Amino acid sequence: MLFRLAIVLLGAVSLLPAADPNLLKAAKAKVEAGQFDAAVALLEPAFNARKHDRELRRALSETYVAYGDHYMHNPQMPVFMKQPNALRYYKLAVAYDQTNREAQRKVESMQAVSKAAEKSRKK
Repeated sequence: MLFRLAIVLLGAVSLLPAADPNLLKAAKAKVEAGQFDAAVALLEPAFNARKHDRELRRALSETYVAYGDHYMHNPQMPVFMKQPNALRYYKLAVAYDQTNREAQRKVESMQAVSKAAEKSRKK
């Protein structure tokens, strides 16, 4: 009985419409313009209404990777501000989409650098 209920629920979820392509396009345009908060403001309410939507998860994850990159590659920002902010956004990217290899790689890389720096300070 429980198995049948799960099948019915999965079928019902698959009948829901996909993410609005115009919303995804608008969010991508905001990211390309460097308006990361505006992109998140577009995507998060849609995601909260449709947590199962892979396209919205992927779009949020990619937005947070771009946001993290913005911090890491901003020459006007001091290093002590770059890394913690970038790491926070990369972790959010992984939280939204655990299959985002780029975000995972960046989190692992930054954590390895932090551990190595901490280790060298203790010597």
